[in-house]
Amino acid sequence: MQLWSPARLRNGIHNWEEITPESLRKAVAALRREFATNAWKAGEIMRQGCHPALHKGMADQARTINEGIKNMGYPALPAVDEGQTEPSTFVAYFDRSVDLLGREVHRTFSELLAISLAHSALIGRDAVEWATVETKLMIADESHRIPLWTKSTCDVQPYDPSRADELIYWTKWRAPQWFFMEPFANRPYDCATAWDRMEEHESKHLLEVVEDRFNQRLIMALEKAADESHVRLAKQVSPSLPSTTGVFAKAAPQVAAVPVNKGERVNVPRSKAELWQDFHEKFQALTDEELKQGAARRDRFLRAYYTYTKHPEVFRVQNEARWGLALAADSDKLPNEPKTNIGIVAQGPFCLLHTPAYGLWLLSDGTSESFRERFQTLATRAGVALGCPTGIEPLDFWLHNLLFDLRQNGSKVLSADDGDAGIILYLCETSATCCSRLERRALQAPKSGSHGNKTPRARVRTNPEVAKRRAIVRANRGIGAREMCQVFDR
Repeated sequence: MQLWSPARLRNGIHNWEEITPESLRKAVAALRREFATNAWKAGEIMRQGCHPALHKGMADQARTINEGIKNMGYPALPAVDEGQTEPSTFVAYFDRSVDLLGREVHRTFSELLAISLAHSALIGRDAVEWATVETKLMIADESHRIPLWTKSTCDVQPYDPSRADELIYWTKWRAPQWFFMEPFANRPYDCATAWDRMEEHESKHLLEVVEDRFNQRLIMALEKAADESHVRLAKQVSPSLPSTTGVFAKAAPQVAAVPVNKGERVNVPRSKAELWQDFHEKFQALTDEELKQGAARRDRFLRAYYTYTKHPEVFRVQNEARWGLALAADSDKLPNEPKTNIGIVAQGPFCLLHTPAYGLWLLSDGTSESFRERFQTLATRAGVALGCPTGIEPLDFWLHNLLFDLRQNGSKVLSADDGDAGIILYLCETSATCCSRLERRALQAPKSGSHGNKTPRARVRTNPEVAKRRAIVRANRGIGAREMCQVFDR
Protein backbone atom coordinates (compact mmCIF):
# COMPACT_ATOMS: atom_id res chain seq x y z
CA MET A 1 0.00 0.00 0.00
CA GLN A 2 1.30 3.44 -0.97
CA LEU A 3 1.45 5.85 1.97
CA TRP A 4 2.20 8.84 -0.25
CA SER A 5 0.07 8.05 -3.29
CA PRO A 6 -1.58 10.91 -5.23
CA ALA A 7 -4.99 9.91 -3.86
CA ARG A 8 -3.77 10.19 -0.26
CA LEU A 9 -2.08 13.50 -0.94
CA ARG A 10 -5.28 14.96 -2.42
CA ASN A 11 -7.24 13.85 0.68
CA GLY A 12 -10.60 14.04 -1.08
CA ILE A 13 -9.89 17.24 -3.03
CA HIS A 14 -10.35 16.49 -6.73
CA ASN A 15 -9.32 19.86 -8.15
CA TRP A 16 -7.12 22.64 -6.79
CA GLU A 17 -9.70 25.24 -7.85
CA GLU A 18 -12.06 23.89 -5.16
CA ILE A 19 -10.01 25.59 -2.43
CA THR A 20 -8.73 28.56 -4.47
CA PRO A 21 -10.72 31.83 -4.61
CA GLU A 22 -11.40 32.89 -8.17
CA SER A 23 -9.41 36.13 -7.87
CA LEU A 24 -6.29 34.14 -6.89
CA ARG A 25 -6.51 31.38 -9.50
CA LYS A 26 -4.29 33.09 -12.05
CA ALA A 27 -1.50 33.49 -9.52
CA VAL A 28 -1.82 29.90 -8.27
CA ALA A 29 -2.02 28.61 -11.84
CA ALA A 30 1.25 30.42 -12.63
CA LEU A 31 2.94 28.73 -9.64
CA ARG A 32 1.53 25.35 -10.73
CA ARG A 33 2.93 25.76 -14.25
CA GLU A 34 6.33 26.64 -12.84
CA PHE A 35 6.30 23.66 -10.50
CA ALA A 36 5.28 21.36 -13.37
CA THR A 37 8.23 22.64 -15.41
CA ASN A 38 10.62 21.89 -12.57
CA ALA A 39 9.11 18.43 -12.09
CA TRP A 40 9.73 17.77 -15.80
CA LYS A 41 13.35 18.92 -15.36
CA ALA A 42 13.80 16.41 -12.53
CA GLY A 43 12.56 13.70 -14.87
CA GLU A 44 14.98 14.82 -17.56
CA ILE A 45 17.89 14.49 -15.11
CA MET A 46 16.88 10.85 -14.64
CA ARG A 47 16.15 10.14 -18.30
CA GLN A 48 19.10 11.94 -19.93
CA GLY A 49 21.60 11.62 -17.09
CA CYS A 50 20.89 8.43 -15.17
CA HIS A 51 20.06 6.27 -18.21
CA PRO A 52 23.50 6.54 -19.88
CA ALA A 53 25.19 6.39 -16.46
CA LEU A 54 23.56 2.98 -15.83
CA HIS A 55 24.80 1.43 -19.08
CA LYS A 56 28.41 0.63 -19.83
CA GLY A 57 30.04 2.63 -22.60
CA MET A 58 27.47 5.47 -22.40
CA ALA A 59 28.90 7.65 -19.61
CA ASP A 60 29.90 10.41 -22.07
CA GLN A 61 26.24 10.94 -22.94
CA ALA A 62 25.55 11.96 -19.33
CA ARG A 63 28.17 14.72 -19.52
CA THR A 64 25.67 17.49 -20.40
CA ILE A 65 23.51 16.78 -17.36
CA ASN A 66 26.58 16.47 -15.13
CA GLU A 67 27.96 19.79 -16.34
CA GLY A 68 24.66 21.48 -15.54
CA ILE A 69 24.64 19.91 -12.07
CA LYS A 70 28.23 21.04 -11.41
CA ASN A 71 27.32 24.59 -12.50
CA MET A 72 24.74 24.61 -9.70
CA GLY A 73 27.50 23.87 -7.21
CA TYR A 74 27.01 20.12 -6.85
CA PRO A 75 29.63 17.40 -7.44
CA ALA A 76 29.39 15.23 -10.54
CA LEU A 77 27.27 12.10 -10.28
CA PRO A 78 28.71 8.56 -10.64
CA ALA A 79 28.41 6.08 -13.51
CA VAL A 80 28.74 2.34 -14.03
CA ASP A 81 31.76 3.02 -16.28
CA GLU A 82 33.52 4.42 -13.19
CA GLY A 83 33.12 1.15 -11.29
CA GLN A 84 29.87 2.00 -9.49
CA THR A 85 26.99 -0.48 -9.25
CA GLU A 86 23.64 0.14 -10.91
CA PRO A 87 21.66 0.61 -7.67
CA SER A 88 24.24 3.02 -6.19
CA THR A 89 24.24 5.05 -9.43
CA PHE A 90 20.44 5.17 -9.48
CA VAL A 91 20.31 6.25 -5.80
CA ALA A 92 22.76 9.11 -6.48
CA TYR A 93 20.64 10.49 -9.33
CA PHE A 94 17.42 9.82 -7.41
CA ASP A 95 18.67 11.75 -4.37
CA ARG A 96 19.91 14.69 -6.46
CA SER A 97 16.61 14.97 -8.36
CA VAL A 98 14.48 14.84 -5.22
CA ASP A 99 16.72 17.38 -3.46
CA LEU A 100 16.45 19.86 -6.34
CA LEU A 101 12.68 19.45 -6.58
CA GLY A 102 12.43 19.64 -2.78
CA ARG A 103 13.90 23.13 -2.96
CA GLU A 104 11.19 24.06 -5.43
CA VAL A 105 8.60 22.67 -3.03
CA HIS A 106 9.95 24.97 -0.29
CA ARG A 107 10.00 27.99 -2.60
CA THR A 108 6.50 27.31 -3.97
CA PHE A 109 5.14 26.90 -0.44
CA SER A 110 6.69 30.24 0.55
CA GLU A 111 5.01 31.98 -2.38
CA LEU A 112 1.65 30.40 -1.56
CA LEU A 113 2.03 31.36 2.10
CA ALA A 114 2.69 34.98 1.11
CA ILE A 115 -0.47 34.97 -1.01
CA SER A 116 -2.55 33.37 1.75
CA LEU A 117 -1.38 35.89 4.35
CA ALA A 118 -2.17 38.79 2.01
CA HIS A 119 -5.68 37.40 1.34
CA SER A 120 -6.49 35.59 4.59
CA ALA A 121 -10.02 37.00 4.80
CA LEU A 122 -10.74 35.89 1.23
CA ILE A 123 -9.33 32.37 1.71
CA GLY A 124 -11.06 31.84 5.04
CA ARG A 125 -8.72 29.27 6.53
CA ASP A 126 -5.35 29.03 8.26
CA ALA A 127 -2.68 30.53 5.98
CA VAL A 128 -0.08 27.79 6.54
CA GLU A 129 -2.68 25.05 6.13
CA TRP A 130 -3.96 26.48 2.83
CA ALA A 131 -0.44 26.84 1.40
CA THR A 132 0.39 23.28 2.51
CA VAL A 133 -2.71 21.78 0.86
CA GLU A 134 -2.10 23.70 -2.39
CA THR A 135 1.49 22.44 -2.52
CA LYS A 136 0.42 18.85 -1.80
CA LEU A 137 -2.01 19.04 -4.72
CA MET A 138 0.85 20.14 -7.00
CA ILE A 139 2.97 17.18 -5.87
CA ALA A 140 0.03 14.80 -6.41
CA ASP A 141 -0.68 16.15 -9.89
CA GLU A 142 2.94 15.71 -11.01
CA SER A 143 3.37 12.27 -9.42
CA HIS A 144 2.43 10.47 -12.65
CA ARG A 145 5.82 11.42 -14.11
CA ILE A 146 7.76 9.25 -11.66
CA PRO A 147 6.87 5.77 -13.07
CA LEU A 148 7.55 7.04 -16.60
CA TRP A 149 11.05 8.35 -15.90
CA THR A 150 11.81 5.26 -13.80
CA LYS A 151 11.21 3.11 -16.89
CA SER A 152 13.15 5.51 -19.14
CA THR A 153 16.07 5.38 -16.69
CA CYS A 154 16.51 1.66 -17.35
CA ASP A 155 15.43 1.17 -20.97
CA VAL A 156 14.58 2.88 -24.25
CA GLN A 157 10.89 2.52 -25.00
CA PRO A 158 10.26 0.47 -28.15
CA TYR A 159 8.19 2.16 -30.85
CA ASP A 160 5.11 0.22 -31.94
CA PRO A 161 2.57 2.40 -33.80
CA SER A 162 0.03 -0.44 -33.80
CA ARG A 163 -0.22 -0.30 -29.99
CA ALA A 164 -1.27 3.19 -28.96
CA ASP A 165 -1.85 2.16 -25.34
CA GLU A 166 1.65 0.67 -25.16
CA LEU A 167 3.17 3.92 -26.48
CA ILE A 168 1.43 5.84 -23.68
CA TYR A 169 1.62 3.49 -20.70
CA TRP A 170 4.49 1.11 -21.62
CA THR A 171 2.76 -1.77 -19.80
CA LYS A 172 5.15 -4.45 -21.12
CA TRP A 173 8.11 -2.95 -19.27
CA ARG A 174 9.69 -5.16 -16.60
CA ALA A 175 12.03 -3.89 -13.88
CA PRO A 176 15.62 -5.19 -13.56
CA GLN A 177 16.54 -7.15 -10.44
CA TRP A 178 19.12 -4.58 -9.24
CA PHE A 179 16.22 -2.46 -7.90
CA PHE A 180 15.99 -5.02 -5.07
CA MET A 181 19.73 -4.79 -4.32
CA GLU A 182 21.74 -2.54 -2.01
CA PRO A 183 21.78 0.40 -1.55
CA PHE A 184 18.31 0.95 -3.03
CA ALA A 185 16.91 -2.19 -1.33
CA ASN A 186 18.21 -4.91 1.00
CA ARG A 187 19.57 -7.73 -1.18
CA PRO A 188 23.35 -7.97 -1.67
CA TYR A 189 24.50 -6.78 -5.06
CA ASP A 190 24.94 -9.55 -7.65
CA CYS A 191 26.46 -8.48 -10.95
CA ALA A 192 25.41 -11.72 -12.70
CA THR A 193 21.68 -11.24 -12.05
CA ALA A 194 21.50 -7.42 -11.89
CA TRP A 195 19.77 -7.06 -15.27
CA ASP A 196 17.50 -10.08 -15.00
CA ARG A 197 13.90 -8.97 -15.22
CA MET A 198 11.17 -9.22 -12.57
CA GLU A 199 7.67 -10.54 -13.04
CA GLU A 200 4.81 -8.21 -13.93
CA HIS A 201 3.41 -7.90 -10.40
CA GLU A 202 6.91 -7.26 -8.99
CA SER A 203 7.54 -4.54 -11.59
CA LYS A 204 4.26 -2.87 -10.75
CA HIS A 205 5.10 -2.96 -7.04
CA LEU A 206 8.57 -1.55 -7.71
CA LEU A 207 7.14 1.45 -9.58
CA GLU A 208 4.84 2.16 -6.63
CA VAL A 209 7.81 1.97 -4.25
CA VAL A 210 9.86 4.47 -6.30
CA GLU A 211 6.90 6.85 -6.58
CA ASP A 212 6.18 6.56 -2.84
CA ARG A 213 9.78 7.25 -1.85
CA PHE A 214 10.04 10.27 -4.13
CA ASN A 215 6.77 11.77 -2.87
CA GLN A 216 7.70 11.05 0.74
CA ARG A 217 10.90 13.08 0.42
CA LEU A 218 8.99 15.99 -1.12
CA ILE A 219 6.36 15.90 1.61
CA MET A 220 9.13 15.89 4.24
CA ALA A 221 10.54 19.08 2.67
CA LEU A 222 7.04 20.60 2.64
CA GLU A 223 6.31 19.70 6.25
CA LYS A 224 9.64 21.19 7.33
CA ALA A 225 8.76 24.46 5.59
CA ALA A 226 5.29 24.45 7.19
CA ASP A 227 6.73 23.79 10.67
CA GLU A 228 9.23 26.64 10.27
CA SER A 229 6.38 28.95 9.26
CA HIS A 230 4.28 27.95 12.28
CA VAL A 231 7.20 28.66 14.61
CA ARG A 232 8.05 31.95 12.90
CA LEU A 233 4.48 33.24 13.04
CA ALA A 234 4.08 32.13 16.67
CA LYS A 235 7.10 34.24 17.62
CA GLN A 236 5.49 37.46 16.38
CA VAL A 237 4.67 39.93 19.17
CA SER A 238 1.79 42.42 19.29
CA PRO A 239 2.40 45.92 20.60
CA SER A 240 -0.59 48.27 20.67
CA LEU A 241 -2.07 48.69 17.21
CA PRO A 242 -1.42 51.93 15.34
CA SER A 243 -4.05 54.36 14.09
CA THR A 244 -4.11 56.09 10.74
CA THR A 245 -2.18 59.05 12.15
CA GLY A 246 1.33 58.39 13.28
CA VAL A 247 1.53 54.85 11.87
CA PHE A 248 4.93 55.65 10.47
CA ALA A 249 5.92 58.01 13.23
CA LYS A 250 9.64 57.95 12.66
CA ALA A 251 11.12 60.51 10.32
CA ALA A 252 12.69 59.37 7.09
CA PRO A 253 16.23 58.12 7.61
CA GLN A 254 19.03 60.46 6.65
CA VAL A 255 20.80 59.51 3.42
CA ALA A 256 24.56 59.51 3.76
CA ALA A 257 26.52 61.67 1.36
CA VAL A 258 28.27 59.90 -1.48
CA PRO A 259 32.06 60.06 -0.96
CA VAL A 260 34.08 61.71 -3.71
CA ASN A 261 37.75 61.85 -4.53
CA LYS A 262 39.80 64.75 -3.30
CA GLY A 263 39.53 67.73 -5.59
CA GLU A 264 36.49 66.29 -7.37
CA ARG A 265 33.46 68.57 -7.56
CA VAL A 266 30.29 67.18 -6.05
CA ASN A 267 27.84 67.32 -8.93
CA VAL A 268 24.33 67.46 -7.50
CA PRO A 269 21.69 66.96 -10.24
CA ARG A 270 20.79 70.37 -11.57
CA SER A 271 17.21 69.49 -12.54
CA LYS A 272 14.43 67.02 -11.80
CA ALA A 273 15.14 65.27 -15.10
CA GLU A 274 18.77 64.67 -14.12
CA LEU A 275 17.66 63.48 -10.69
CA TRP A 276 15.35 60.80 -12.11
CA GLN A 277 17.93 59.84 -14.72
CA ASP A 278 20.34 59.18 -11.85
CA PHE A 279 17.74 57.06 -10.03
CA HIS A 280 16.99 55.14 -13.23
CA GLU A 281 20.66 54.23 -13.65
CA LYS A 282 20.92 53.04 -10.04
CA PHE A 283 17.75 50.93 -10.21
CA GLN A 284 18.90 49.50 -13.56
CA ALA A 285 22.26 48.59 -12.00
CA LEU A 286 20.38 46.64 -9.31
CA THR A 287 18.36 44.91 -12.04
CA ASP A 288 21.53 43.83 -13.85
CA GLU A 289 23.08 42.64 -10.57
CA GLU A 290 19.92 40.65 -9.78
CA LEU A 291 20.23 38.77 -13.06
CA LYS A 292 23.94 38.09 -12.52
CA GLN A 293 23.15 36.62 -9.09
CA GLY A 294 20.89 34.04 -10.72
CA ALA A 295 17.49 35.53 -9.91
CA ALA A 296 15.99 34.17 -13.14
CA ARG A 297 17.38 30.66 -12.66
CA ARG A 298 16.31 30.45 -9.01
CA ASP A 299 13.21 32.66 -9.39
CA ARG A 300 14.42 34.99 -6.64
CA PHE A 301 13.41 38.29 -8.22
CA LEU A 302 12.60 40.91 -5.60
CA ARG A 303 8.82 41.28 -5.22
CA ALA A 304 6.54 43.59 -3.21
CA TYR A 305 3.35 42.35 -1.54
CA TYR A 306 0.69 44.96 -0.78
CA THR A 307 -2.80 45.36 0.61
CA TYR A 308 -5.22 48.28 0.88
CA THR A 309 -8.12 46.21 2.21
CA LYS A 310 -10.27 47.51 5.07
CA HIS A 311 -9.34 46.09 8.46
CA PRO A 312 -6.43 43.98 7.13
CA GLU A 313 -5.14 41.08 9.17
CA VAL A 314 -1.44 41.57 9.85
CA PHE A 315 1.40 40.07 11.83
CA ARG A 316 3.76 42.40 13.65
CA VAL A 317 6.81 43.56 11.69
CA GLN A 318 8.63 46.44 13.35
CA ASN A 319 11.77 47.83 11.83
CA GLU A 320 12.36 51.58 11.91
CA ALA A 321 8.84 51.82 13.45
CA ARG A 322 7.23 50.34 10.33
CA TRP A 323 4.19 48.08 10.18
CA GLY A 324 3.53 45.63 7.40
CA LEU A 325 2.50 42.15 6.44
CA ALA A 326 4.71 39.47 7.99
CA LEU A 327 5.43 37.48 4.86
CA ALA A 328 9.24 37.44 4.68
CA ALA A 329 11.06 34.25 5.63
CA ASP A 330 13.21 36.09 8.18
CA SER A 331 10.64 38.55 9.51
CA ASP A 332 11.18 37.29 13.07
CA LYS A 333 14.84 38.35 12.88
CA LEU A 334 14.11 42.03 12.35
CA PRO A 335 15.67 44.19 15.09
CA ASN A 336 13.35 45.71 17.68
CA GLU A 337 13.52 49.32 18.79
CA PRO A 338 15.23 49.72 22.21
CA LYS A 339 11.99 50.96 23.80
CA THR A 340 9.71 48.46 22.09
CA ASN A 341 7.66 46.25 24.40
CA ILE A 342 8.51 42.71 23.29
CA GLY A 343 6.94 40.99 26.28
CA ILE A 344 3.54 40.52 24.65
CA VAL A 345 3.14 37.06 23.08
CA ALA A 346 1.34 36.96 19.75
CA GLN A 347 -1.91 34.98 19.66
CA GLY A 348 -2.32 35.07 15.90
CA PRO A 349 -3.05 37.72 13.25
CA PHE A 350 -4.27 41.16 14.28
CA CYS A 351 -6.91 43.23 12.53
CA LEU A 352 -5.94 46.86 11.97
CA LEU A 353 -8.73 49.35 12.67
CA HIS A 354 -7.50 51.61 9.89
CA THR A 355 -5.52 50.91 6.73
CA PRO A 356 -2.73 53.43 6.06
CA ALA A 357 -3.47 55.66 3.08
CA TYR A 358 -0.35 54.41 1.30
CA GLY A 359 -1.08 50.73 1.96
CA LEU A 360 0.74 47.99 3.82
CA TRP A 361 3.86 46.70 2.06
CA LEU A 362 6.42 43.93 2.45
CA LEU A 363 9.28 42.81 0.22
CA SER A 364 10.26 39.23 -0.57
CA ASP A 365 13.72 37.89 0.32
CA GLY A 366 15.30 38.53 -3.09
CA THR A 367 18.68 37.10 -4.02
CA SER A 368 20.33 38.09 -0.72
CA GLU A 369 19.84 40.15 2.42
CA SER A 370 22.40 42.71 1.24
CA PHE A 371 20.67 43.14 -2.12
CA ARG A 372 17.29 43.63 -0.44
CA GLU A 373 18.64 46.27 1.94
CA ARG A 374 20.33 48.22 -0.86
CA PHE A 375 17.07 48.30 -2.83
CA GLN A 376 15.19 49.56 0.23
CA THR A 377 17.75 52.33 0.75
CA LEU A 378 17.56 53.42 -2.89
CA ALA A 379 13.75 53.28 -2.92
CA THR A 380 13.69 55.33 0.31
CA ARG A 381 15.79 58.01 -1.39
CA ALA A 382 13.44 57.92 -4.39
CA GLY A 383 10.45 58.37 -2.06
CA VAL A 384 12.09 61.42 -0.47
CA ALA A 385 12.84 62.88 -3.92
CA LEU A 386 9.22 62.29 -4.92
CA GLY A 387 8.06 64.52 -2.07
CA CYS A 388 7.10 62.08 0.67
CA PRO A 389 4.73 63.71 3.20
CA THR A 390 5.92 64.13 6.77
CA GLY A 391 5.15 61.10 8.96
CA ILE A 392 5.01 58.63 6.04
CA GLU A 393 7.70 56.04 5.39
CA PRO A 394 9.42 57.10 2.12
CA LEU A 395 9.80 53.46 1.04
CA ASP A 396 6.02 52.92 1.27
CA PHE A 397 5.41 56.23 -0.50
CA TRP A 398 7.65 55.14 -3.39
CA LEU A 399 6.01 51.71 -3.69
CA HIS A 400 2.54 53.26 -3.54
CA ASN A 401 3.35 55.63 -6.41
CA LEU A 402 5.05 52.82 -8.31
CA LEU A 403 1.85 50.75 -8.08
CA PHE A 404 -0.21 53.72 -9.31
CA ASP A 405 2.18 54.16 -12.26
CA LEU A 406 2.01 50.46 -13.18
CA ARG A 407 -1.80 50.45 -13.10
CA GLN A 408 -1.99 53.69 -15.08
CA ASN A 409 0.22 52.24 -17.82
CA GLY A 410 -1.47 48.81 -17.90
CA SER A 411 1.67 46.96 -16.81
CA LYS A 412 1.64 43.15 -16.85
CA VAL A 413 3.97 42.74 -13.85
CA LEU A 414 1.11 42.92 -11.33
CA SER A 415 0.12 39.49 -10.04
CA ALA A 416 -3.21 38.64 -8.34
CA ASP A 417 -4.09 42.34 -8.32
CA ASP A 418 -7.77 42.67 -7.40
CA GLY A 419 -7.67 46.41 -6.73
CA ASP A 420 -7.08 46.00 -3.01
CA ALA A 421 -4.15 43.58 -2.77
CA GLY A 422 -1.60 41.84 -4.96
CA ILE A 423 2.06 41.46 -5.85
CA ILE A 424 4.48 43.62 -7.86
CA LEU A 425 6.87 41.33 -9.72
CA TYR A 426 10.38 42.37 -10.89
CA LEU A 427 10.55 45.28 -8.43
CA CYS A 428 13.98 46.60 -9.49
CA GLU A 429 13.13 46.67 -13.20
CA THR A 430 9.74 48.31 -12.67
CA SER A 431 11.32 50.96 -10.43
CA ALA A 432 13.85 51.76 -13.16
CA THR A 433 11.02 52.04 -15.71
CA CYS A 434 9.05 54.34 -13.41
CA CYS A 435 12.09 56.61 -13.02
CA SER A 436 12.36 56.86 -16.83
CA ARG A 437 8.74 58.03 -16.98
CA LEU A 438 9.38 60.59 -14.23
CA GLU A 439 12.44 61.84 -16.16
CA ARG A 440 10.35 62.23 -19.31
CA ARG A 441 7.65 64.16 -17.45
CA ALA A 442 10.28 66.43 -15.93
CA LEU A 443 11.70 67.17 -19.39
CA GLN A 444 8.24 67.94 -20.77
CA ALA A 445 7.29 70.24 -17.88
CA PRO A 446 7.79 74.02 -18.46
CA LYS A 447 10.80 75.51 -16.74
CA SER A 448 10.31 77.49 -13.54
CA GLY A 449 9.48 81.17 -14.22
CA SER A 450 8.67 80.51 -17.88
CA HIS A 451 5.26 81.26 -19.41
CA GLY A 452 5.76 79.14 -22.49
CA ASN A 453 4.40 80.82 -25.66
CA LYS A 454 2.10 83.13 -23.71
CA THR A 455 2.85 86.85 -23.88
CA PRO A 456 3.59 88.24 -20.39
CA ARG A 457 0.81 90.51 -19.13
CA ALA A 458 1.61 94.17 -19.06
CA ARG A 459 1.55 95.70 -15.63
CA VAL A 460 -1.67 97.67 -15.17
CA ARG A 461 -1.35 101.02 -13.49
CA THR A 462 -3.81 101.44 -10.66
CA ASN A 463 -6.22 104.42 -10.71
CA PRO A 464 -5.69 106.39 -7.44
CA GLU A 465 -9.46 106.99 -7.06
CA VAL A 466 -10.23 103.29 -7.44
CA ALA A 467 -7.57 102.43 -4.87
CA LYS A 468 -9.11 104.96 -2.47
CA ARG A 469 -12.60 103.48 -2.81
CA ARG A 470 -11.28 99.91 -2.32
CA ALA A 471 -9.68 101.03 0.95
CA ILE A 472 -13.00 102.56 2.08
CA VAL A 473 -14.88 99.31 1.30
CA ARG A 474 -12.37 97.22 3.24
CA ALA A 475 -12.68 99.57 6.22
CA ASN A 476 -16.52 99.46 6.24
CA ARG A 477 -17.38 95.82 5.49
CA GLY A 478 -20.37 95.79 7.89
CA ILE A 479 -22.54 98.54 6.29
CA GLY A 480 -25.06 98.09 3.47
CA ALA A 481 -24.84 99.22 -0.16
CA ARG A 482 -27.01 102.37 0.32
CA GLU A 483 -24.90 103.61 3.20
CA MET A 484 -21.73 102.86 1.24
CA CYS A 485 -22.94 105.04 -1.63
CA GLN A 486 -23.54 107.87 0.82
CA VAL A 487 -19.97 107.46 2.07
CA PHE A 488 -18.63 107.72 -1.52
CA ASP A 489 -20.72 110.91 -2.13
CA ARG A 490 -19.19 112.79 0.81
